[in-house]
Amino acid sequence: MPTHESRQQTATAFLQRNLDYVVFCGLFIFFSLHWFTGFKVLPWDAMDQFYPMSRFTVDTLRRGDLPWWNPYQYSGNPFFADPQSLIFTAFTPIGLLAGSSYTPAAFSAITLLHLLLGGMALIAYARTLDTSPLQRVVAAIVFAMAAVATSRLQHVPQIVTYAYLPIILLSIQHWMLHRTFWRWTGLTALLALFAVNPNQLTLLGGLALFVVVALHWLASKARRWVDLLWLALAALLALAIASPVLAAVAEFAGLSARSALSVADSQPSSFPLFVLTAFAFPGVVGIGGVEKALWMPNDLTENWLYVGAMPLLLLLVSRGTSHRLLMAGAAVSIAAFALFSLGTNSSLYPWLYNNVAGFNLFRRPADGAYVALLLTALLVLYAGPPRRLRPWRLLAAALATAVVVLLVAHLTGASAFAEVKNQFASYITNGAAVVMRYLLIGTALALVQRRYADGWTSHPGAVAILALVMVVEVTAPARYREFVGVSRSWAPGQLYRNKLRTDESQDLRRLVDWLYAHGAGGERATVRFEAAHAPLGRAFPSAFGISNTLGYSPIRLRAYHDTIGAPEPWLPRTLTAVAPGYDSRWFQAFGLRYVSLSAHHLDAADSGDGLANLAKSLRAELIRSSGQRLLRIGNDELWQLPEPNPAVSLVATTALAELAPARHDPALGQCSLLSRTANSYAARCTVNAAATVLFSEVYYPGWYACVDGRKTTIGSAWGVLRSIPIEPGEHKIVMRFEPVPFWRRGQCDPLDFAQPSSSGE
Repeated sequence: MPTHESRQQTATAFLQRNLDYVVFCGLFIFFSLHWFTGFKVLPWDAMDQFYPMSRFTVDTLRRGDLPWWNPYQYSGNPFFADPQSLIFTAFTPIGLLAGSSYTPAAFSAITLLHLLLGGMALIAYARTLDTSPLQRVVAAIVFAMAAVATSRLQHVPQIVTYAYLPIILLSIQHWMLHRTFWRWTGLTALLALFAVNPNQLTLLGGLALFVVVALHWLASKARRWVDLLWLALAALLALAIASPVLAAVAEFAGLSARSALSVADSQPSSFPLFVLTAFAFPGVVGIGGVEKALWMPNDLTENWLYVGAMPLLLLLVSRGTSHRLLMAGAAVSIAAFALFSLGTNSSLYPWLYNNVAGFNLFRRPADGAYVALLLTALLVLYAGPPRRLRPWRLLAAALATAVVVLLVAHLTGASAFAEVKNQFASYITNGAAVVMRYLLIGTALALVQRRYADGWTSHPGAVAILALVMVVEVTAPARYREFVGVSRSWAPGQLYRNKLRTDESQDLRRLVDWLYAHGAGGERATVRFEAAHAPLGRAFPSAFGISNTLGYSPIRLRAYHDTIGAPEPWLPRTLTAVAPGYDSRWFQAFGLRYVSLSAHHLDAADSGDGLANLAKSLRAELIRSSGQRLLRIGNDELWQLPEPNPAVSLVATTALAELAPARHDPALGQCSLLSRTANSYAARCTVNAAATVLFSEVYYPGWYACVDGRKTTIGSAWGVLRSIPIEPGEHKIVMRFEPVPFWRRGQCDPLDFAQPSSSGE
């Protein structure tokens, strides 16, 4: 039986072997406990957009359907082709296993676990190089906890892609060191998983990995061209495996509003030059200070770029290594991706947007900050073990670094911008705080060096102390001040957990139940609903099966967007020149029956509040369109529009020549909706004369129809609605969706027509 002394020796040996893993994992988990315990959940886009979409995927699969089409948003949306659907990620299998326990808290924890695994992979990769435990821990903290790894946690698809990058790099490194067929097969599968979650970071991260791997090959003493061929083959095979998803995304992009964007549309997500100094100057974009000012030119979540004072100081005191080529390549790559993130403020991004395929699908050049962060972590590893300096020299270096950073921020326009925004006092206090940060980190380094002497980069105590100081310094302003998450009182989250503990959550539940009871919810919804405010105007309807006209997708359908005017999720409803009012035949054709306005905004006194003014203007439009105020449930004031077209309607074929959809003509017969799922649609019609069947869903390639078992072409009525010509008689219509462009067969299933339909069908 092991003695206490032997157990202690075993524990000590384990700590010595795994010091980097233990310190990094311990700090990451401890400083993320508010998310791992479910006390908080990831806020904003994570809950408004991505969790509901993942929940839709999981619930659809648990019902026995395939989540290829979302019938609940945008009057129908190609979910499989949406690059942010998260279908092919770890969220889906874990959600299926978790069942009712797949809550917002679980979703948040899974998101954080991606970063934890990515940081551990970076440490494992660093172990193949000549690095110290301190370097490995600092690099992992930079990767998993600094800058956009904290401030953009709510952008879950990008976080997943970002977490894959060091895992792929580790897999490539292991294969190049120990070439086996099974390692190559695993690498290919990993690359395929990376590719089936396509977003702009997939492209940018792939470019960064290509550069790093190429530098490794050039620095290798045994350069083998066959290695590059095998890696190229793995990448090509991975693309082939991912081609169904990529082909669907490409088809969607070609039909989307995204294809009409210009370079100028990228301006809101383009950094001005001075924002890049936020890597070393955390207050340059107005976080903290006297007024706790938020005066940044871009979104807060894009501008929190701070990686901490310690990585920069460690780079300054590094000894230099044999990895000079890797270090130089990483430094040049950081500069390139920083230049890319300037977007329209530089010439690089516009050139790529106009000349290189793929760059025009997304319009967030600020995503380059993710890649710059990864490369910064790698730069810490490539620089070599840091050397000891006398305390006064270390403090002098820290002070000089802070002064240079502040000077660069000033010269690139940060102070002028702050003055224009009347936040100059905040800018000055943030600058003073930067000096203090660098001096404090320099002091910590000096004290640790004095206490642990030459072993300060590998001693458990030294590594733990410096890592703790770095984590506190990096995360305190972002994770615990500006990025605190959403508490358990959040009403939609209570619905997701089925624990209604607040009046707001109970009101939201009542509204959902009311919509179900009045035909706007479930697979047999006959009318549609829209909320001109969050959260019901975002992805929430996907998780609860509310048939909605609004929603969000990064590459939304252009024809529908231009007609109905579906806005961004954070904006209220906008009307268009084609459908200028709620009495438009377009809204009637899509079955819009109920509209919810924010009672909070409606009750607000007349002021400069744009959202309140827009809500009041929409209420005036509803009154003009003969809408009726039905009831008020919590913060939702519900309005009813005149009876729209049925979900399946009949119009004269000649009506297709009119400028707008025709009203349903009862003289032509009647149709009834039988079912609407995530990949099918079924209806029954009694037709008195030759007519055209209209469906209250958008037209999209991949849908095919079978009428009484015979394949029939689906037409695009007015460029937006689905239509089918039909002859007199009793007919059953079944439509199915095949999402992959090159796998479409469009064959009718005899089982759909084997038995006569009953009223319960």
